[in-house]
Amino acid sequence: QDQSAALSALSKYRRKVSKEEEESLHLEMVSQKILGLMELVSDPGHRLALVVGIGLHAAQQLSAINAVLSYTPDIFKQANVDSPVTATVATGSVNVAVVLIAAPLTDKLGRRLLMWVGLLMMVIAYGGLAISQICSQGDQCAGSWTGPVAMASVFLFISGFAGGAGSIPWLMVGELFVVEARGKASSICVGVNWICSLVTLFTYESIQSGMYPYTFLLYMGIVLLSLVFVILFMPETRLKS
Repeated sequence: QDQSAALSALSKYRRKVSKEEEESLHLEMVSQKILGLMELVSDPGHRLALVVGIGLHAAQQLSAINAVLSYTPDIFKQANVDSPVTATVATGSVNVAVVLIAAPLTDKLGRRLLMWVGLLMMVIAYGGLAISQICSQGDQCAGSWTGPVAMASVFLFISGFAGGAGSIPWLMVGELFVVEARGKASSICVGVNWICSLVTLFTYESIQSGMYPYTFLLYMGIVLLSLVFVILFMPETRLKS
């Protein structure tokens, strides 16, 4: 660890680094110990935090958010939406709007509340998508209502994700771990995030072709399990780190 390099990097963003900041940085770098992987998993507190971090990042990607965003026009088309492309553009607008609304609420309402409320919204949304797809393929409940229900469900899903599972896991990693464990733990959580994202994208078409029109019932179950995990294990870190 190079203290002069750290001071040089800090000075790029400030006109002058104070003497107190130099002394604080020196003390931090002298006393700081980077935990190894075995130390991270052997300590009960760090291990539980790592399980929670991994679980949150897995929940984010196993919710199939990337598959939903990538295949939104197909989802709308299957549900008999009149203009799938227009509905897809509207979905992106909803995503941006909810992020702007949810950002200031993270510190006001807390991470845990936003996370489980967002997952609950996603469970309900997947239920609506499943019903719209099942009924659009049948004769008994088919009708023009399946398109609006599918659109509303996707909008609800995106809103729940953007307000909760889309941002909270990234925030929690920085708050769950002490400085000594944060780098290694963050790397593990991000790795799990990318692996789950790849698994979801590579398996979505196979699952869709094999289970259609019941595909979203599977994802609803996965998000429901994630909701249970959050309720049981996720701590509230607002104003505590």
